Formats: sequence, C-alpha cells, structure tokens
Amino acid sequence: MPEEEAERQLMNPKVRIGPEAMDDDGAGGDDDFDPALMYDVRRGLEDAVQALAEDVQRSIEYHYSQPGSREVAQVFVSGEGALVNGLDAYLGELLGIPTRRGAPFQKLAGNKSNVPDEQLRVMEPVLAVSLGLALEEA
Repeated sequence: MPEEEAERQLMNPKVRIGPEAMDDDGAGGDDDFDPALMYDVRRGLEDAVQALAEDVQRSIEYHYSQPGSREVAQVFVSGEGALVNGLDAYLGELLGIPTRRGAPFQKLAGNKSNVPDEQLRVMEPVLAVSLGLALEEA
C-alpha cells in the first residue's frame, strides 16, 4: 500500500484498534469500505501498539528500579498517534495501567488564537510538545 494511502487509512475515523474493533466491521453503509484493507490496517496498528507497549513497559520498569521512584498511576498519549481511535484504551489494556489522550489545553485559561475551539480539541494531542516549549519560554 502506498504511504499516502496508509496514512489516509490510519486517520480514518472508522479505523479502531483493540478487541472491540474486531467486533465492529466499521462499514456503516460506506460503499468505499474494504474489509480486507481495514483488517490489514488494524493488524498493522495493533502490532505497532504492542511494540510501543513493550517500550513503555521497559521504561516503567527502569523508572521503578530507581531509588525513590513513585507509582506510575496513569499514562498519557500525545502526538499524531493519539488521534487513532482506540489507541489509548488498547495501550492501557496492554500495560494494565489507565491510559488516555493527553489534553494539555485543559490547564490554559482560554483560546486566544484564531483557531476554533473544536479544531483545537482535535489537534490538542499533536500540539502537546509545542505547547510545552512555548510555556517553557514564557
């Protein structure tokens, strides 16, 4: 599959990952729906999330090996991957730790940009690093 098509499918809101996703074929009456393609996209995503979970687990184990470490009570997902439906829940299931999309704008007073609030909510996980850098400079 060409990279552009793979990226388009990745951001398709019908693509979900994890066990519940396999119960839902996602077709919803869409004539352009290809079950074989959706299966391949899901499998690829799930494989990538399993590898990510292993990396995160190793990081958590390293954290626990440090003197004075505290419990990891929650994991936040940010970046473009956080836009994939079900990624946070599936990663949390694999880790056994509550996991959710990062929402860095929750702590800000208000939207003073020209970007509508709804669009900012969608973009929020992708802008986490930029926001952190901007706050560091302030």
